Amino acid sequence: MKAAIHLLCVTLLNGPAVSIILDSQGPVFVNEPRGVVEFGNDTGAVVGCGARGSPPPKVEWVLAGDGAPAGPVPHVREPLANGSLHFPPFPAEAYRHDIHSAVYRCEAANSAGRILSREVNVRAVVKQNYEVQVNDAFVMNGNTAVLKCDIPTFVKDHVSITSWVQDSSFNIYPSPDSDGKYHMLPTGELLIYGVSPSDSRSSYRCRTVHHVTGRTVESSTQGRVVVTEHRGMVPPRFTDRVHLNPVKEGDTAVLSCISQGYPPPRYWWFREPRGHRGVADPLVPSERVHIRDGVVVIRSVSASDAGKYACLANNSAGSERVEVELSVAVPLSVSLHPSSLTVDVGGSAELSCVASGLPRPSLTWRKDGLPLRPGGSGTVGSRFRLLLSGAKLLFTSVQREDKGMYQCFARNDLETAQATAELRLGDAYPQLVYKFIEQTMQPGPSVSLKCIAAGNPTPHFTWNLDGFPLPQNDRLLIGQYVTVHGDVISHVNVSTVRVEDGGEYRCTASNRVGSASHSARLNIYGLPHIRPMPTISAVAGRDLILKCPVAGFPVSVITWEKDGQLLPINRRQEVASNGTMIIRRVDSNSDQGTYACVARNKQGHSDRKTVDIDVKVPPKIEPFSFPENIQAGSRVHVTCVVSEGDSPLRIEWTKDGLPVRAGSVGEMGGMGHAASQDPAVLMSTYQIGEFDLALRIVSVSPAHNGNYSCVAENEAASTVRSAPLLVHVPPRWIVEPQDEAAAEGIPFALHCQADGFPHPTITWRKAVGQRPGNYRDLVSQESSGIRIIQSNGTLLLPHLNEDHEGYYLCEAVNGIGAGLSKVIFLTVNAPPHFTIKHSNQTTRLGTGTSIRCEVNGDKPMKIIWRKAGSSLDPATDYRYTVKEINVTDGVVVSELGISTATREDSGRYYCIATNAFGRDETSIHLYIQEPPDFPRNLRVIERGSRSVKLEWVLSQDGNSPITQYTVEYKTASDVWHGHTSHQTVPGNHAVAHIGGLRPATVYHFRLFAENDLGRSQASDILDVTTDGEKPGGSPKNVRVDALSSTELHVIWDPPERELWNGDSLSYSVGYREERLLSENYQYETVALRQLQGGGGECIISGLKKFTRYSVIVIAINNLGSGPASEAVNAYTLEDVPSTSPQDVRCTAFTSQSLQVSWDPPPENHIHGLLKGYKVIWEGSEVIEASFKPETKITTATSVIVHGLEKFSNYSIQVLAYTRVGDGAASPPLFCTTAEDVPDAPAAIKSVVSSATSVIVSWLPPKKANGIITTYNLHVRSIGGAAEIKVYKRSLPPQHTSYEAEGLHKHGQYEFSVAAMTKVGEGPRTDTITISPSSEVRAAIYSFGQLIIVPWKQEAHLPCQHVGKPESSVGWRQWGQPVKMASRFKSLGDGSLQIVDLRRDDSGNYTCHVENRHGSDHITHRLTVQVPPLSPLLHATSTSSSSINLQWKQGDDGGSPIQGFVLHFKKDLGDWEEQKISRKESSHILSKLLCGTSYQMFINAYNKIGMGNPSETIIASTDGGKPGLIPPMEFISVNSTSVTLQLDKWNDGGCPILYFELNYRRKDESLWTQVSNSIEFQSTFTIKNLQSSTEYHLRVTAHNNAGSTTAEYQLMTLSRHGGTVSPNLNRPGGNNEIPFYLDLKLILPLIISLLAVIFAILGVSYCLRKKPPTVETASLQESQTAAALDNKQNMEQREQYYATVRKPLRSPVRDVTTLERIPDPWPIDAQRGFSPFFGMQHVTQNIASEYSEDIYPYATFELNEPAVESRCTSAAPLQTFVYHDPHLTASETLQVRESDSDHYSKVRRARGKSRSFKSESEEYDTLGSDSDTEQGTSSRTESSNHLDDSTGPCSKDRKLQLARYTFEAPRSTSRDSTFLYPPKLDPPRGFSDAIELSEAECDLDSRHFKGPGPSMPVPHQPMLRDRRPRDFTIAV
Repeated sequence: MKAAIHLLCVTLLNGPAVSIILDSQGPVFVNEPRGVVEFGNDTGAVVGCGARGSPPPKVEWVLAGDGAPAGPVPHVREPLANGSLHFPPFPAEAYRHDIHSAVYRCEAANSAGRILSREVNVRAVVKQNYEVQVNDAFVMNGNTAVLKCDIPTFVKDHVSITSWVQDSSFNIYPSPDSDGKYHMLPTGELLIYGVSPSDSRSSYRCRTVHHVTGRTVESSTQGRVVVTEHRGMVPPRFTDRVHLNPVKEGDTAVLSCISQGYPPPRYWWFREPRGHRGVADPLVPSERVHIRDGVVVIRSVSASDAGKYACLANNSAGSERVEVELSVAVPLSVSLHPSSLTVDVGGSAELSCVASGLPRPSLTWRKDGLPLRPGGSGTVGSRFRLLLSGAKLLFTSVQREDKGMYQCFARNDLETAQATAELRLGDAYPQLVYKFIEQTMQPGPSVSLKCIAAGNPTPHFTWNLDGFPLPQNDRLLIGQYVTVHGDVISHVNVSTVRVEDGGEYRCTASNRVGSASHSARLNIYGLPHIRPMPTISAVAGRDLILKCPVAGFPVSVITWEKDGQLLPINRRQEVASNGTMIIRRVDSNSDQGTYACVARNKQGHSDRKTVDIDVKVPPKIEPFSFPENIQAGSRVHVTCVVSEGDSPLRIEWTKDGLPVRAGSVGEMGGMGHAASQDPAVLMSTYQIGEFDLALRIVSVSPAHNGNYSCVAENEAASTVRSAPLLVHVPPRWIVEPQDEAAAEGIPFALHCQADGFPHPTITWRKAVGQRPGNYRDLVSQESSGIRIIQSNGTLLLPHLNEDHEGYYLCEAVNGIGAGLSKVIFLTVNAPPHFTIKHSNQTTRLGTGTSIRCEVNGDKPMKIIWRKAGSSLDPATDYRYTVKEINVTDGVVVSELGISTATREDSGRYYCIATNAFGRDETSIHLYIQEPPDFPRNLRVIERGSRSVKLEWVLSQDGNSPITQYTVEYKTASDVWHGHTSHQTVPGNHAVAHIGGLRPATVYHFRLFAENDLGRSQASDILDVTTDGEKPGGSPKNVRVDALSSTELHVIWDPPERELWNGDSLSYSVGYREERLLSENYQYETVALRQLQGGGGECIISGLKKFTRYSVIVIAINNLGSGPASEAVNAYTLEDVPSTSPQDVRCTAFTSQSLQVSWDPPPENHIHGLLKGYKVIWEGSEVIEASFKPETKITTATSVIVHGLEKFSNYSIQVLAYTRVGDGAASPPLFCTTAEDVPDAPAAIKSVVSSATSVIVSWLPPKKANGIITTYNLHVRSIGGAAEIKVYKRSLPPQHTSYEAEGLHKHGQYEFSVAAMTKVGEGPRTDTITISPSSEVRAAIYSFGQLIIVPWKQEAHLPCQHVGKPESSVGWRQWGQPVKMASRFKSLGDGSLQIVDLRRDDSGNYTCHVENRHGSDHITHRLTVQVPPLSPLLHATSTSSSSINLQWKQGDDGGSPIQGFVLHFKKDLGDWEEQKISRKESSHILSKLLCGTSYQMFINAYNKIGMGNPSETIIASTDGGKPGLIPPMEFISVNSTSVTLQLDKWNDGGCPILYFELNYRRKDESLWTQVSNSIEFQSTFTIKNLQSSTEYHLRVTAHNNAGSTTAEYQLMTLSRHGGTVSPNLNRPGGNNEIPFYLDLKLILPLIISLLAVIFAILGVSYCLRKKPPTVETASLQESQTAAALDNKQNMEQREQYYATVRKPLRSPVRDVTTLERIPDPWPIDAQRGFSPFFGMQHVTQNIASEYSEDIYPYATFELNEPAVESRCTSAAPLQTFVYHDPHLTASETLQVRESDSDHYSKVRRARGKSRSFKSESEEYDTLGSDSDTEQGTSSRTESSNHLDDSTGPCSKDRKLQLARYTFEAPRSTSRDSTFLYPPKLDPPRGFSDAIELSEAECDLDSRHFKGPGPSMPVPHQPMLRDRRPRDFTIAV
């Protein structure tokens, strides 16, 4: 069985397997599916896909997205066996989007590779009902109507319009051109030309067809044409623009620009070819291009038609232009070259992908279906790259894994395409990819040896053992097979291994390219064994290598012997240790014989085998060759002679590798049949002798050409010798030329082809004249239209004409024989041909004319005339006549005559000629000439100060070239007359440059066109204002003064007026440091103030201190800058140094002095003349509140500070000062003086502790003057019988007591103590004397001390004592016993411990001890330190950028204040903090935002910690949000632009940061944003506005305090510079309603009148009914009731007082109760009418919550006489409606009823006593809860806050207004909203007996003594903006 498998494997490898691999071919699609497959659900579809290849590929379907297999889905999707994909019919409910609307790919794969098809978009269309509708078309009379068929979007892609039906009876079908009234475009639209009112009586329906289902649907609705009439002229406006999708090549394209206008517009079409930007040619009609009005239809579109098309519609009212882009979609085509490529491994290869089609596709590559993705810049892998945007795939080193199928995919937005190429591997040497290894083993087991090789062709393995074939036995099997990757696996299996199986095994893989081998030993343990060897044949002269086949292991030695002699015996013999014998250059005499091989092991065992070597001599062939110049038909005889070689020999002849059959001379046959016989028959070989073989060819022919070889072989070798045979053959015809006939104008070829050897040369000649005989040579040249294709001799005539007719001679010559030649005749048939394809002809209107066309061609010929696509029939139209004239042979002239030319005769005429050979046409454009139309669209394209450049649209020239244009111009103040300035321009120009004008002057221009027939009317008049120029002079009299150390004040006068070159000037101020002359001036935006007379001033801030600056001023207008003024130099003021001295150093000089040194501050930070330095020091251990630092002044940079404490830490600071003051101090530097000997201990005491001991205690020195290292206790015993002894005890520094023991009972002892530092011992204490005693009285040896401890910690009060008997201990605080509790504990030694200290624990604590012998006590002073109390903070003054703060510090908490921390933040900001020195009690908070409210509080801190914060105070920096500006001062209006004087905007005291600017036309709802961040500048211009147009302008100014929005209403000037009266009426033309019928106007008026009447009646009733005696009681009653009512209704807290920004005229008859503040923006009297309709509204947005509030106690004073006339009754408050006659009723200010919860109490400020709370207290009480509930409130300021002393009202009559509360979000919207005055209803119990209204206070504005309109009110607290405003207060 194993043997059978072995044979099978070998057979497959050597037989069919090899042929399969060699003949394999990758898959290629033969039926690639379409890119889009659409089908109905009721029909289903089969998508076919087929591929070929070897082996036949397997076809499958996958999903294009993720490559997943598209497997079968029952009844939905079924892949078929033939590779198709079947979609069965399905009901609508079975539709599956993932299957029926998916993208698929077809996949074909075999062993060579895998390919994918293009993406296949499968779309199943579910059959469903749909409706089609036609809408009415609105069109002006005389214009073109467009009717469209409205198809639902869900079927629009599958439905097309087939026809239109008029009145259900007349069908209109699509056509590319039409001259009638109706034209259905190929795209489905229906055009109705020249509509009239009669067309509105017809109805139209459309018919559609569904391409997939075939269903036909007619529209459910019918459309009509609605014709409108217009009295005035209307410029063209495009109503129908067709958005073009790419049009497929060959389809019909439709370009449409139908417009509406009156008079009906005319159309001109222009084309800008693709690739020719800016070049526009008129579009000319042809048979393929149809043009009618605004529609262009192009049939059979090609790529050359792509480009940009422009349509111009024009009538007498104006013109309009639209551009249409036509894109042509050309089907994609991809080719991959080469389609099959064979490359050797390691070689290079290149695949080129050529893709064509539009839109231009992108290229991607795939290999075996997987994408090749670029891995870097232009790379795909390390061996190959993509070049030329993916069009070329380059392999640098082909490897085995690179073989396979490659695809290039081209993709655009419309489709995909692909091409396939196969990369095959060429011949490759075998490579061993796996090798077996050497093994050593015992006999018995099995072993397998394996080799794997790769190569091309597929290699074949052979095995040998020690150079000999493997033994044939059942235990040894050989097998090999080929893997799917082409690798060959071969193995040798040996079962039951024996000793004789050992040896060197070798596997050899070989193919036709080469071979590779590997060998390794298999060692089997056993005795030496030599396998038998067959006879070896050696070739004489060559080397012989023979290895002894030794088995067994181990073997120690192997030897060779011959004839009993041990080899080697000569130099040609070698024997290796492994048993290999080598014989060099084998000799047949000496080396032939029997050889013996002997193998031995170390044990002496051996084996011996012999082998016979037979030496053979190889054959040798003598050289031979064939004769030269052998011609066909000759006989050839050549003999192959073998001069050497052993017999038997075999000799053979081959031709090109194929053997020549043997024969004899007698078999050759006769020569007469040589030409007709097969070449193989005419060639044979015959044996002359044993060593000679002859080759004979009876009659040579070209078929015998080749390489002939003689092969001789014997047992030794095979030898080959070769020679070539070349047979010369005369020319013979392959394609013989023949007479030809062809039509003129086509490309034509004359074929002439011959063969021979050498290859013959083909020559063409043409006969000169009409007869053959005299010829001239023809050569390839483009000018003559002749090209000879040299490879086959074909004569190519690219464009056949009559000159090519005649005799031609073709001759073939190669030098053999006479050659070949033949004469033929070429007949050229002439189709009709017009030499002139297009011409123009002109004639005057009303005259007769004729049109001629001349055509060449063969007769008979038919000529017809057509005009614009329609035939002309002279039989039906008498004005036309046609006649033909035969001029010469082949030339016919046709003439079309027109009797009287009319304007309708203008157009393009076609002359069409046909005959039997073709067709041609020419076009003649007939122009009816008349004077030109007037030029249109005259406009300015360049404008200068002294010249303008005008451009216009070329006039319709009246079909006669315009000879010139005349431009007339004058200033606006002049009139047109006969001598008006003018300038002429050539007629082919549309641009004129007018010079010599004056700057900033308004000119009027008009234009005339002229041709040979006359002059046109004048164009519309163009108003142009010339530009100004840069100022020609510099500002004069520039003065610069220093305001501060960082500010310079610059003031200047304007240049001379004649040098302004404009209406107004602004200025730019430049400055630089005077020392930096090389640097440019720095120009910054600074706040400029214009002075009277045109000069200005500004303040330059942010400068360097005490620096000399050079300042220049430049005048600027809107065109640029003028020359700079002369530089003026000035110094900024001197200031204190901003930087401290550098590198401050400190060293201890002595124990009481320090040496301090430093470096000066940087020069640029001194800011003045340095006067000296101040050294400031203070001790850092103890900070006393009253302690002041000491200062030493010096001019040096080093100083010694004396008089310091010993060994004390000091804080050192150094500052520099100028004459202005002290600069910044350096950071504190801490230094310590040197150590010294300490002072004596502060106290010493002793107590008796027993009869033989005493305790001595002491206090440390008050001034240690260093670090105590030791206490020395000096003891001296005195008195008694004892001997006087003196000794010293040294104690550690932590011990302050010592018990001396072993003393004599009645002896006296003296004690003193001294402290010691490293410097030495200090003085001793006073000596104390004590004697021991047996009576130990109660005594305390602790000292009473001052104990200072931080709070929340514990204190230890020592009370160490002695006494026998034991003493009793008691503690008292301030004389009161201390109760021992949780915080107070008495320790064992009598000490008192207090934990969790509090401030009230501070005090005197006395410890009292007592026993029967006595008592003692000490007192401790305990101080508990706590953080300091909060300071009292208040703001003293403010500026625009700073707030001055002062504070008063309270209790310091028992520890000196170390500093303060100031916290501050602006509203809605984050908290910031600043640290302040303990020495300060005031601080200036600087660098704040202008006009901004800040919250502040301060903390004090000591070493214990941070104290409580102070109360938060609120203060605001000076300044407010931007104010308002009258429009006459702010806005300058032109006809097309508006200039804003931004620098005149009132900044409110805070510099303006930026502006927001929006505008809109009155008829628009959306705002156009110009910019939301316009930096502050002098002017800003809004350009490109429309003249005579009403605009709304919204400007928002921002500064740090907030923003103000103003909306202006303005009208641009007319084109002539005049003003236009605004139309304030609503749109509607003449449908204006009279004011007395407008309910929106009359109803509020009636209500207001009724309210006034009721108010008067109420007042009269009160005056009669109310008794004056109860006035006071009523007042108190009402007040009490009001207070109770407010308490019960907490939400009814504040009364609204609305303010209106603009005075509104009231309809109330009696307006004496209202007072209007004068309007600061009056109408311009000089112009008679202001372009500003006013400011509609103003919105102010502020940073602070209360910046817009009414001051809660604002006071209005009343005139005394008015008091007497006021009623004393509780009359209700009334609100009136105001109406502006310039506004419609809906725009009138409306009354908004307030919520009843918004009442508040109105109180009096009279000097009457009250029994309830004070006013302020009551106000706070009433508002407290409401403030919490309302959440967000704001107070609105009154229009003017007047001081009591300056108001017009008396002092004792004051009215205080309650706060105004408005519920609204904090962020104020910028939208256009009005503030409405709310309705004011009194609360219950409210009495107005003596209350005065605001109107009473404002009764007479003539007595108002407040600031005027131009003078701002000074700043007062709580008031942000005191600018005068125009208000009307409604009560």
